[in-house]
This record gives sequence, structure tokens and C-alpha cells, in this order.
Amino acid sequence: MSEITDTPIADTSNPAWPLDSHILARMDKLAALVASLDDALANEKLPIPAINTPIVLLRHVGGSARYWLERVCLGRDYFRDRTGEFSASGSVAEELAIYREQRAAIARCLEELRSVDRSAPPACVPTDKERWWCASIEGVIVHVFHEAAQHLGHAEITRDALVAGAAGAADSARPAATSLLDAVIAELQESGHAADFIEGTKITTVDGLELSLDEVVKAGVRKVTSAQQQSDRRSQQS
Repeated sequence: MSEITDTPIADTSNPAWPLDSHILARMDKLAALVASLDDALANEKLPIPAINTPIVLLRHVGGSARYWLERVCLGRDYFRDRTGEFSASGSVAEELAIYREQRAAIARCLEELRSVDRSAPPACVPTDKERWWCASIEGVIVHVFHEAAQHLGHAEITRDALVAGAAGAADSARPAATSLLDAVIAELQESGHAADFIEGTKITTVDGLELSLDEVVKAGVRKVTSAQQQSDRRSQQS
């Protein structure tokens, strides 16, 4: 597992700017989720159509947030590789390094946008489709929060399912547990007293011994069968 370290960040719990704080906190929680996974799980995809890996979700949230804040709200020439976001893969450590860089830029954008009129239109509104919330900078910032919160939820569900699946696979790889009765029967077979009939906790062997399962468990197969054989011989001699 990896740690999120050396992140140049603004205060994520600033009461004067709660929306900004929520955005950064949701992103950090998503990054911490990815950091809690090993490389294999962080890059694993559930067998569900249109589902994404935890690493893809982290890359997408960072890329999306930076695009809407830096390019749309502030009008900067930021190139967003959306295709690369949805094909992202690699080690957790590498992805966290990318996240730290994106997060620092996003925090700077939010800081800069605190000095503008957020009810004003964004500097560079995309024209590829109609988006009602693009009427104001505040609307775009709300969209950024929505994306971060939504994909954090996706990541949490994905993480839970992946971890449960990994645990289930580990359990299925372990040898099946042997019941106490099966263990006793196997031991009887090895000691030359194969079980013939079982009723309740009584075992009758093919050579006529009648054994109590409780006694066998407490004293051991060999000791109980030996005692039973000696008892039978004494009965025959008397």
C-alpha cells in the first residue's frame, strides 16, 4: 500500500469556502482509497459493462476538475487527455504522483477563483453540447464537486466489491475444512478399523468395534480402539 505524501495543498476545511473544501476533500478521499489498494486491485475492473478501475476514476476526477477550472473558468490553455484518463493504468505510487501534481494545480485554480465574481460567465465555455450549469463560474464549480463526489461513490463501491472478490478467491483456494467426524473416519481407516456404520455419535467398524465419537476425540483413535480390542478379548476369555 502507498501513502499520500508531500502534497502542496490548500486548507481543505475552510469554512469561508465550503464548496472548494468539499471538492478537495472528496478528491483526497478518492486518492486515499487508491492508496489503500495494491497495484493489482487498483487496476482491476469489475465484470460489469462501462465500469472503471480505481486508478481510472482517480485520473478522471483529477483531469476533469482541472479542465473545468483551469480551461473553462480561467480560460487557460490546458490540454485534457480524456482518452488517457479512461485508459490509465500503472502502479499506485505512480498514480499518486500524478494526482499530487493535478491536485496542486486544482487547489491553485480554486484559490484564484476566490477573487472573481463567481456569478459571472466562465472565460471559455465549451460549445460541443448544451450545459445549463455553464452559465456561471459557480455553476461549473458545483459541477466539479458533483463529479468528485459521484466518482468517489463509484470508487468506494468498486473497492468494496474488488476486496470482497479477492478475499473470496483466497478462501476458495484454501483446502476445504475437514469435519471432525470425517477426520476420525479417516484415522480409523489408516489404523485398520474402517468405519462400517454410524448412528448419532456411535461408530461401528467393519471388525466389530463400537466406538464413541466423544471418547475417540478425547483419547485418540489408537488408544480407544486398543482399549476396545482388549475389552473384547477379555470378554471372549471369560
